Amino acid sequence: MSRTTYQYYYHDFYTTHGRLVAYLQQKGYQYIIENNEYVWKKGVGFWTAIKYVKIEYAPNNIVAISGWIRMVADKERDLSGFIGMVPKKQLQNLLDELRTQIC
Repeated sequence: MSRTTYQYYYHDFYTTHGRLVAYLQQKGYQYIIENNEYVWKKGVGFWTAIKYVKIEYAPNNIVAISGWIRMVADKERDLSGFIGMVPKKQLQNLLDELRTQIC
């Protein structure tokens, strides 16, 4: 799996989780199960790559936010490199905005 992951410290789980979920829903992401894991997904991969976000909570008030894209019949791609540059940039901006939602 090739994903871009950031880890942040949060103070209040319920406030942080609520803000992250509300922001992703506002941006049109759907919470689904894909490949036996819960992820936030946007798009179907027809005109542009499918964008994914995964939020995981770890001990000691750490939240890990991962982002990646996948094109139709292709593997996961992290947010570096030139392939899929436009959706990667869009997703990187979303991850940056999610960081501001963490309390």
